Amino acid sequence: MKKGWIIYWIVCAAFAGIGLILCAVGFSMGATWETVNRHAPGWVSLEETLVYSIDLDDDWTDSDGTDSSSAGSDNSANGEGTIVNEGVGKTFAKVRKIDIEADALDLRIVTKDVTEDSVDVVFLEGSKFISCYQDGDELKIENKDGWKLSDGTVEVRISVPAAHFSEIDIDIDAGSVRIDRLASVGSLNLNVDAGEIVMEEFVADEVDLECAAGRIEASGACNRSIDIECGAGEVICTVNGKKSSYNYEVECGIGEVIIDNEVFSGIGERELHSQGAAKQMNIECGMGSVVINFLQE
Repeated sequence: MKKGWIIYWIVCAAFAGIGLILCAVGFSMGATWETVNRHAPGWVSLEETLVYSIDLDDDWTDSDGTDSSSAGSDNSANGEGTIVNEGVGKTFAKVRKIDIEADALDLRIVTKDVTEDSVDVVFLEGSKFISCYQDGDELKIENKDGWKLSDGTVEVRISVPAAHFSEIDIDIDAGSVRIDRLASVGSLNLNVDAGEIVMEEFVADEVDLECAAGRIEASGACNRSIDIECGAGEVICTVNGKKSSYNYEVECGIGEVIIDNEVFSGIGERELHSQGAAKQMNIECGMGSVVINFLQE
């Protein structure tokens, strides 16, 4: 074989090896195939789903702020409803689940002191980039195909009742999410890549916090289990309860896990503390930081 071809194949092998190493590092820090597919659509073949998509700017509100849908109609099941204020928004009835997945979002969720089952959604900016619709008892908010981070910011405001939700899922790559209070949730799942999620108060049966290189700060009460996975970011969880109420398992890489002033750190360290408690806490930390505080002694 000619010397030039030998050099060529050595270079190819070297770049392939570097690529595999970078992929391994990326996935160890929390990257997923879904994230790759959102940033490079068509490169990864994932499950294709056909959804009912609404262009909120065009279909929901005219330029003068009036509702462009038929007066008196109530079709909340297919994404139509009533205007909620001067912004671009709708009211969805009989919502028990909320699923939000977007590349970048400026999201605020507030709780109104009523027990009715309606959820108000208001888009302040960038609504043309977002699909918002109701599927049965689930409210879905997600990117439209072709939207990119460079297209601009999407600002969303959601008002939820002080009622029980069976499941709330929020998954963002970048941006900011702030939630003031969730009165009752069966399964609460918060996932962030490089953005920030702040959950000021919650009551949930099961809590799942996943952070790649961003930041999650959550405070509330859990009835059953808390699962935390942190890559290179930061997770701060303040639990309205006692440390003795939890069995906990900790896996830590080169990062650091602090549970009520008890420090876990070191490559490959794994600790299992079982004290016959009724609740479970599982923590995986790679290069980042996880801090657990308890409000009760």
